Amino acid sequence: MKKRLTILFTIILVCSLNAKSQGKWNLKANIGTNYAVTDGLFKEYKTYIDNYSWYPGINIGTSLSYNVFQWLSIESGINFEKIRTGYCYFIYNPNNNQTNTSGYGDPTAEIKLKAHYNKNYLTIPLLFQIKTSPHFGIFGGSGYRYNLSQLEGLEKTLEWNEWLITGGFFVNMGKLRTSLGYTQGMSEKSYLNFSRNRTVSISVSYTLWKK
Repeated sequence: MKKRLTILFTIILVCSLNAKSQGKWNLKANIGTNYAVTDGLFKEYKTYIDNYSWYPGINIGTSLSYNVFQWLSIESGINFEKIRTGYCYFIYNPNNNQTNTSGYGDPTAEIKLKAHYNKNYLTIPLLFQIKTSPHFGIFGGSGYRYNLSQLEGLEKTLEWNEWLITGGFFVNMGKLRTSLGYTQGMSEKSYLNFSRNRTVSISVSYTLWKK
């Protein structure tokens, strides 16, 4: 699957760069924030309550786009992402032997805990951008996310380098662009307090160079 995606991306990029239409290159710097939206451990057994704590992450990097047509462009680049989130869940208190009809223990016999994780990634996206008007547009595509954080314990048994899919819309304001997007990682991590990386991000880009 990975090889097929790589070949597909390469073909699309080569065809775009050799398009007969006059193209324009754009180099941008971008910065923004992200919020993780992830599932919790054991939610099917109702020991997980909710993702109560929202910790903002960071997106920062550069991107290079090529205008295939006036309304279509292809963009790639390299970004640093810090993804953070927190959880609130219950575990059973062995010091209390009371149980309810469900067999999972009375709420008074459970202890409320909070968990938090923080991971750093290097992300290389490949996006298709469509202008629906001079100032508005949509984007979508895929990419690869490489984990930069040190792994400990059970984390070492899981796959943190992952392919991703993403999409959203943008607003152009001269050299500035504001984007709102959703990204989902394809690597399942259901054995910890979270599963696939799902983030909602807001970013601002500034054009550094245009040709």
